[in-house]
Amino acid sequence: MRWVFALWALSLLIWSCSDDESQATDIVLVEAPTRLPFIENFWDPQPYETLAVRFVAKLEPGVEDVDSIICRVRDVNGDVVDSFELFDDGGTILHESGSTCQLPQSGDAEAGNGNYTRIIQPWEFASNWSGQEFSFEFSASHPSITIRGAAHTAQTWVPTVEIRTIADPPGQFTFCVDTAYIEMHISRDSTDRVESVIIGYQMPGPGDGLGGIGLACTAVSGDTIWRGFMSTSNTTWAELGRGDILAQVRTRQGINRLVGLEYGLSLEPPFVDTSINPDTIRLTAFDTPYEFRVQSETLSCQWPRLTRFARSEIFSTNSTSAISVLVVSQTLTDCGLFGDQVAQDGISTGRVQLQSSAFTDPQLLVIRLRSGLGASTLCSGMNMYFSTRYDDIRIVVLPPL
Repeated sequence: MRWVFALWALSLLIWSCSDDESQATDIVLVEAPTRLPFIENFWDPQPYETLAVRFVAKLEPGVEDVDSIICRVRDVNGDVVDSFELFDDGGTILHESGSTCQLPQSGDAEAGNGNYTRIIQPWEFASNWSGQEFSFEFSASHPSITIRGAAHTAQTWVPTVEIRTIADPPGQFTFCVDTAYIEMHISRDSTDRVESVIIGYQMPGPGDGLGGIGLACTAVSGDTIWRGFMSTSNTTWAELGRGDILAQVRTRQGINRLVGLEYGLSLEPPFVDTSINPDTIRLTAFDTPYEFRVQSETLSCQWPRLTRFARSEIFSTNSTSAISVLVVSQTLTDCGLFGDQVAQDGISTGRVQLQSSAFTDPQLLVIRLRSGLGASTLCSGMNMYFSTRYDDIRIVVLPPL
């Protein structure tokens, strides 16, 4: 008998649980914005000043006798900053009381179809800056049915600008090409308009910016396709030590954004040939200064040969104790002066002076050149070398005959 009673109690428990489960429903969002309009004091015209947003929710499974769904709005700190009600009333009834963010009529399209709707003006509770996140918590009540809530998050409007670059030459441009032609295809908000595009070399370090004076681009198709060019004659790259290119985009709605183009001037170390230097030199006399030329072909572009922007200098010397070394001209120049024989022939020249005490065995002299890129003239050095390389010139010094 007891086992019959136990089976009856178990079946009653199962029936009760299933009955409780059938007496529950969920709030499901049908429509909800991801971006919220707000009023920005410094924008004219406003991007979304006259536009409101709509929330639509329903109950699944549907339940009768639910007058409205309540939504509480919370800021990033979790504080309730506003609330509004959604109705399934066909949008014909005035709801005068409540928050100023909700319009008097709900905006519902059809009464009694199970969709609860409310059109709101988010700028009533949103601060006047972009990217602020808000949470929306939906709830409803019924005397005999459990209604599980729903949640949603959205941000105040964040302007967007994206650039796709088509460049000639592709990849990167070099000193051998000198000039790059850049076409930018710009995507922006449908309510916005691109007003200007400037390109220039990128400043190094945190908070990258546009170095020097940028070059204005030209709109060639509406406001979404712009063209410009960059040249090595704009020597800002030499001051910054980098050739990456940025675009500065300004729009009607106040965007002033720097966008990396993933394109730029290739700043590889220069080509250096020191084979023109002798392998051996013979002193004319002990205790008498002996001067000779140190030469290098230093090119920023090997073909066609381009000496501009590339320089070499005597970085250090190393010799035995029998020889003392004096660097007369540290920077190698190609201007027909200071020991250089022919101006602008691609061969740069520096001068070194040796003095020695008596020795009989050959002595090794190592002259290290530092070569790099930078803005310079033919008869001057550079304040800063970057993309540097080092080359050793090894010379055997023989005693006088």
